[in-house]
Amino acid sequence: MDIYHYKTISDESARKKYKKFEFKGIEEKFEILETQYSLNTDKAKYFKSINQARNCITHRGSIVGDADLNDEDAMKLKWLRMHLFVEKPDGVKVRLDPPMPAGGIYFEGGGQVAVGIEEKILEFRKGETVNLTPNDLSEVCYMAFIAIDDLIKTIQTLLYSSGIEIAEKKATS
Repeated sequence: MDIYHYKTISDESARKKYKKFEFKGIEEKFEILETQYSLNTDKAKYFKSINQARNCITHRGSIVGDADLNDEDAMKLKWLRMHLFVEKPDGVKVRLDPPMPAGGIYFEGGGQVAVGIEEKILEFRKGETVNLTPNDLSEVCYMAFIAIDDLIKTIQTLLYSSGIEIAEKKATS
């Protein structure tokens, strides 16, 4: 579904609003969605944090500068991530963080594998290099995918409740 493509918006005032919105930064976009449309997401703080890191990487060659500091003397990069753990019969939870041993892991007495969600925070001080592992990047991308999907569903619900129909856009191959 392509609800953001401004050429599909028929009302001229809606088209102008979209064009203004399109060129705003991520923080301004979340503010507009919240103040003008009452669309809130608990993940906005993560997008803001990720965007700050992106700005540091893009504009300062990954070296944290004054403009990047979001927590006194450091830049904190935050995101939500999934993690696996085994809950043993005695209630003890054992994390299963990558890399996993090639031969697997044996738990005396067994256990149940489960998935949890947690906030991950990396802290970079002024002058340090923002360095992310491939696993960090995959977690950030997954969180962004889930958050954007949630936001799209919220927007669709708002539009439907307002009597606005959304036309499905046919995929072209």
